[in-house]
Amino acid sequence: MEALITINDIKAIRQIAQAINNPARIEPLIQEAQQSEVKRLLGPELLYDLLKNSGDAKYQDLLNGKQYTNKRGHDVRLEGLKVVIAYFTYARFILSDNLKHTDAGFVVKQTQFSEAASQQHIMAKYQDARSMALAYWADCEEFLNDKKINYPLWTYCGNKSGDVTSSAKISAVSNRNNDWRNK
Repeated sequence: MEALITINDIKAIRQIAQAINNPARIEPLIQEAQQSEVKRLLGPELLYDLLKNSGDAKYQDLLNGKQYTNKRGHDVRLEGLKVVIAYFTYARFILSDNLKHTDAGFVVKQTQFSEAASQQHIMAKYQDARSMALAYWADCEEFLNDKKINYPLWTYCGNKSGDVTSSAKISAVSNRNNDWRNK
């Protein structure tokens, strides 16, 4: 699968360590983010068409963002799908950067000048990056819904970001009067 972003797109959103300069480390994470999160959000058909025709003006708008007038008649700014992919990739980098695979298995590298971050701190940073990706995705989703005529392969199925994150919500309590006790 062709990468829709580069290392420089990730650097544009976050200041990151020199380790991200290594294409061998970051490019697989870009591929994973596209194959996993982005494919679920866009749908396989739209993602494939985007990959095949990424130079088309409509896909350049989706990828790079633009100012446009939404369905409600307001001017809004879309930052673009590249930012979404960059944040999902950055989240994956956060999780994978701490571990190094060696002949002896996975290890956490430390020096006399550093100490490993706690798992709780790493997970908080990971969740923060994913939250940013989903916030930018909400804008992409609104853009796709507003411009559906230009993106016929886009199918809106409610909140697709629910496919990428999981949450539980209790929407109602039935039988509040405990009628079952009277039977």
